[in-house]
Amino acid sequence: MRALKRGFVAMAQLQSDIGSSPNQKSGISVIGHFPDYRLVASKIGGFCFDLPLCEALTLSADELWHRNRQFLQDRQNRHDVFLLVTNQKEIREGSCLAREFDFLKNIGACILPVGDLSHSRALDALL
Repeated sequence: MRALKRGFVAMAQLQSDIGSSPNQKSGISVIGHFPDYRLVASKIGGFCFDLPLCEALTLSADELWHRNRQFLQDRQNRHDVFLLVTNQKEIREGSCLAREFDFLKNIGACILPVGDLSHSRALDALL
């Protein structure tokens, strides 16, 4: 559980106002391992889980997951497309991303895999 909390805290580090307003009706939400998902979200104006570090440090791992899950569900309710910027084979078991990916699959979200960012010319063309 401690590793899970560290993962959520890492996701929250350096989080700032990325992308458009969270109340926007639909768009692209970015998931992936830290820091890849943040870099892509910033470049394309997409959404990503955004929690200030000072707030993340006060929450338990369960509370952090609840907030993350709520973000994902809210974006799904707005019919976002979820851009997976980490190669699916590289998703670390037990990581925050693994939990996000499984949750999104279970709720029927549209997940578009981009693949390995370091070798993805298709993503470079998008950015």
